[in-house]
Amino acid sequence: MEIYVNHPTLSDLAGIMAIEQAVFAEGVADTVDVMQQRIEYAPETFFVARDEAHQILGYIAGSALNQRYITDDLFKKISANSLNPEYLLVLGLAVSPDAQGQGIAQRLLASFEQKAQFYQARAVSLTCLEHLIVFYEKHGYRNEGVAASQHGNQVWYNLVKEI
Repeated sequence: MEIYVNHPTLSDLAGIMAIEQAVFAEGVADTVDVMQQRIEYAPETFFVARDEAHQILGYIAGSALNQRYITDDLFKKISANSLNPEYLLVLGLAVSPDAQGQGIAQRLLASFEQKAQFYQARAVSLTCLEHLIVFYEKHGYRNEGVAASQHGNQVWYNLVKEI
C-alpha cells in the first residue's frame, strides 16, 4: 500500500475525528472545535497519512513553541506557531486501528521531525503513556521522566528527541 503524507484541510476533519475517538479515551480525546482550530491556526505542524484512495489512516498534530514540555493548556488553547521555535511539541499522534502496524506512525513522526529541522528547532517533545515509551525510544526519543501534565487524569511521560 502506498502512503502519502500531507497537511489536512477542514474537509478532513470528520476522518481525523473518527481516528481521534477510536484511539484516545474520553477525557483525553480532543474535541472537534480544538481539532478544527489546529487545522486553521497551526497547519504547518499538522500532517495526515493517506492511502491511494485518499482515506486518512493517521495524523500527527502539534505546535511550534519555545517550551520544552507540553502543558495541559496546550490541549485547549490553540495558537499560531512561533516563527522561530526552539521546540516542536507533538500534541497528538494517532493511527486508525485498522492501519496500525504498517509503519504509519513512524512516517508521521519523520514528517514532524523534518518540519523541526526546517524550523531549526532544538528538539521534538511529546508526552505519552507508559506502555508507549518503548515505541518512542526505538525512534530516538529519550524518556525525561513523569510529566507535569494531568491531561485526562492519566500519568504521562516526557519524551524528547534532539534534532
